[in-house]
Amino acid sequence: MKKHRFAETLSLLALLASCGGKPSSSPTPGSSRPSSSSSPSPTIIDPGTETDHFLVKDGASDYQIVLPSPYSRNEENAAAELASFFLRSAGAAIAITTDEEVSWDLQSSFICLGDVSFLEKAGVSCDKSALNGDGFYFISKGNTLFILADNANGILYGVYQFAEEYFGIRFLSYDATYLPRVNEVKFRSYNRNYVPVFRHRNYLTASVWGTSAENIDYCAHMRYATQYCAMPDYKGEDLGWCQQYVASDHNSLQYVNPDAVDGAGKPLYKDPATGLIKEEYRHIWAHNSSNDTAYCVDNLLSYPSGSTPPANSQVYEICWSDGIKEDGSVDETMEASAIKIAIQSMKEVIAKTDSTYYMFGQQDRYFAEPSPETQEAAGKYTMTGVMIRFMNALDDAIQSWAKESGLGREIRLVMFAYQYDLEAPVKEEQGKYVPLDPTVKPNEDLYFLVCPIAANSKLPLSDPQQTVMEGLFEKWGSLTRHIFSWTYPTYFPEYFFYYNCIGTTAEDLRYLSENGVVYPMLQGTFTEKTSLQQYIHSYVASHLFWDLNADVDALRREFVNLYFGEAAAPLMQEVIDRFDDHDAMLASSYGPSYYHYGAFTKAEYWPIGFLLDQVELFEKAEKAILASPYSESEKASFAERVGKFKLVPEWMVLRNYDDYYPNDDYGRAAYGESFVAEFSSYGGTYYGEGASRSIASFVANGYRIAS
Repeated sequence: MKKHRFAETLSLLALLASCGGKPSSSPTPGSSRPSSSSSPSPTIIDPGTETDHFLVKDGASDYQIVLPSPYSRNEENAAAELASFFLRSAGAAIAITTDEEVSWDLQSSFICLGDVSFLEKAGVSCDKSALNGDGFYFISKGNTLFILADNANGILYGVYQFAEEYFGIRFLSYDATYLPRVNEVKFRSYNRNYVPVFRHRNYLTASVWGTSAENIDYCAHMRYATQYCAMPDYKGEDLGWCQQYVASDHNSLQYVNPDAVDGAGKPLYKDPATGLIKEEYRHIWAHNSSNDTAYCVDNLLSYPSGSTPPANSQVYEICWSDGIKEDGSVDETMEASAIKIAIQSMKEVIAKTDSTYYMFGQQDRYFAEPSPETQEAAGKYTMTGVMIRFMNALDDAIQSWAKESGLGREIRLVMFAYQYDLEAPVKEEQGKYVPLDPTVKPNEDLYFLVCPIAANSKLPLSDPQQTVMEGLFEKWGSLTRHIFSWTYPTYFPEYFFYYNCIGTTAEDLRYLSENGVVYPMLQGTFTEKTSLQQYIHSYVASHLFWDLNADVDALRREFVNLYFGEAAAPLMQEVIDRFDDHDAMLASSYGPSYYHYGAFTKAEYWPIGFLLDQVELFEKAEKAILASPYSESEKASFAERVGKFKLVPEWMVLRNYDDYYPNDDYGRAAYGESFVAEFSSYGGTYYGEGASRSIASFVANGYRIAS
């Protein structure tokens, strides 16, 4: 039963209490924490019915956290986190025990995590199949609250919900959790469940991109399980998306690797003297009618002009039709083919990992691979159909192998529907969508990540002006029930240009839900943590993923109030309101000529006077923080958050400096130097997505965006 670990947890909690865990009416360092009486609470879904029994009174509690025996690492960690919330918010140290060490009756003051042994005695039952994976129940009997779930995530998320509803705690960002001090809290009666709208959820911020202790905490608090941050078993449940040995997304050239070597390190497919793929293997990768391998240079097609590959290039893509017969099966007469290599490589990866989802994803290219065989097949099946045929053959082989080898777990292959293969391969017959050909009907085991990157995220996905969206999900829905989505509510060429698409988020998620999407992923400014807009959007989205009717404006105001603190929040909200009002005026006045992708960044839309007034509001907020009663460490924390957000209007001035101040190279350099110094002081690296959009390249280009 691991009782010694309970002892360690209790010792730690006692130490925290001795180090200042008592309630306080003043904010504590690093936590956006004014007195609890000023805390807004739009995120509470159901406050329950208050009883006369106290959960906490005068910094003490007679409650115990009860775990089932045996318990999992996740349940143990969830109990420790719950105990820490009692201590940090109420100054109350509470015990953690197991169902073997206590007996239950209606007077018992317990918080039970998971399937404890006395559920039947307490008359507690629930339908876990109704929880859509990560949901959970709050059920009270007498003075006991039972938190029940169908998986590890549900237990952990139930603990976080408890912290939010009982203590008013808010998980805001990777660098801020709001922890109000409470002196007394009454127990509440519950009998309800909390069910996410979507089975999986993710807003791709910089705190989701990559696995670190900080990112793991952020994902857990936001209730995200993603393919970009691997969650340990004590922090809920991983999405089950393969993140080892190959990339999580654009990985076709890792599975069908032109640089593969044999056991002696000798290239399998390339001529070591020239670096070119040997002629007998060129059919495996993208090629032209002369059997020259296609390469990618700056996202464009290129071919060797001599005896070596083009400079700074990589092979463009696999040949998606290679090794696939007319009936969609594998051509076993070919000694080597793209599909055969893909099958073997995927078997090797699956054998070394324990995931469920395995992406076989095309390269991130604008155009389809040009192989004549593929283009001929695309004329019959569409490019999407060609790729589905490849994926069906891959899936057939993998599922057969998994069954024969006794793998003992589900394997789900995932394919992109992106750029040139966005459209489902269907036709309309008698008012219904049907497959273009029987061989393009996806296998039941296949999943599709649909990515309408060309959609304008300033407009709802369902807006009639979104021509790229016309019938998109309806068509995919006619082929499969396994639809994931990847949408782009950001302007990734420039992370620090104010970009208001938060108002469409609820409408978009409702549209995706209605169209059968089971996992929406929203892409934020995921390569740069200093960009704060992503965390405001993520906070709102994290609630909408569970409640499509949540108040978007109230959620954003709550974030602003708690993240920036009482002294600065009114001014920060004024900044946002002014940006939103100006943006709405421009959209109404200019229509598509304004909100077309990238057009809204023009200086003509953002008068210099308006932007300097915005900067002045930030400076007032910084002064208000300095004049506040916060401690010095809190002042520094709040000032840094305001400073990071101030980068937005400062960037908007700098990127259009030549329009605002023509022929002023000295002024641009001085303003740019000041901006870069401030940006760098916060650890910033990128002003937009991609290595070419680093702040270093911006400086090297004379404080101008490279054309």
